[in-house]
Amino acid sequence: LDARDVLALCVASLCHDVDHPGNTNSFEVNSETKLALVHNDLSVLENHHAHTTFLILREPRCNIFSNLERENYRSIKSTIVQAILATDMTTHFEVCKRLDGRTEPFYDRSSKADRQEVVNVLIHSSDLSGQTFPTPVAAVWEGRISAEFQAQAEREQKAGLPVAPFMKNLDDPVVRANNQVNFIEFVLVPWWRSVCRMFPGLREMGCFDNLINNRKHHAERAKMLQPQQGGAAAAASAADASGDSKTEKDTLSVASADRSSSNATDSFAAAASAGQHLRHEASASSVSSFSGMDDDDGDDDGVY
Repeated sequence: LDARDVLALCVASLCHDVDHPGNTNSFEVNSETKLALVHNDLSVLENHHAHTTFLILREPRCNIFSNLERENYRSIKSTIVQAILATDMTTHFEVCKRLDGRTEPFYDRSSKADRQEVVNVLIHSSDLSGQTFPTPVAAVWEGRISAEFQAQAEREQKAGLPVAPFMKNLDDPVVRANNQVNFIEFVLVPWWRSVCRMFPGLREMGCFDNLINNRKHHAERAKMLQPQQGGAAAAASAADASGDSKTEKDTLSVASADRSSSNATDSFAAAASAGQHLRHEASASSVSSFSGMDDDDGDDDGVY
C-alpha cells in the first residue's frame, strides 16, 4: 500500500459504521425506511456510513484533506468509499472464493485495483475479527451482537416483518452457542484461512488459533448446556450445528495444522447467517472451499 492507501484505510476503519442504527440492511429494506429509499435498497447501511463520513469531512474543523490536491483527494475518497462498501456481507462469499484462488505473489503493488482489494480485505477482516480474539474478549462481542439481534427480532415481530433464522430464540444459550459454531465454521474459517495465508503476520498474532479455540469453546458450551435446555428450539439448533463427519474432520485438521499465538481486532456481521440459514447460504453460493470448515467472523457489525 502507498501512503494514500494507508490514510484511506485508517479513515475507512474509523468511519465504516458511523451513525449505525443498530439493525441490519434487511431490516431497513423490509421496513421501507428513509435510508432504504435514499439508497435504493442497495448496501443501505454501508452507503449511509460512507455518505455520513464525507458529510463530516466537509465540516471545516473536520476536513483533514483540505490541503490535498484535488487528484489526491479524489483518489483517497474513492478508496474510502469502496472500502466501506466492501463491509457489506452480501459480497462475502464471492470475495472469499476469489481470495482462496489467489497464488503468490498475491498482489501487484503497481495495480490500483489490487491495492484497493488489499484495503477492502483488511477492513472486512477487522469487521469479522470478533472471534479471533481470546475467548474472554470474543464472548463479550458475542453477547453484544446477540443482544442487538434480539432487539431487532422483537421489533420485526411487532411490525409483522420476517425474522432471520439466526435471530430467533436467542434467549436460549444453546441456540446462541450453536449459532456461533455455525458462523465460525461456515463464514469465518474459510475467510481467515485465506487471509492468514496472504498475511502470515496475522497467523503469528494468533488470529486463526483463537478462532478455532472459540469454535471449540462454543461447541463445548452447547453440549454442556444441552441437557438443561430440553426445548424444541435447542434441540433443532443442536441438530443443525452437529454437521457431518467430514466437516468435523476438516475442522480438526485445520486446527492441528495451524498452531500459533493470540490477538486481533473488531466486530461481526449483521448480514451473516447461522444454523440452517448459514448452510443454505454456503451451498447457494457454490463456494466449494466452504464444504468443510468454512467460517469467517463476520461482523458486518456485530460479533459472532
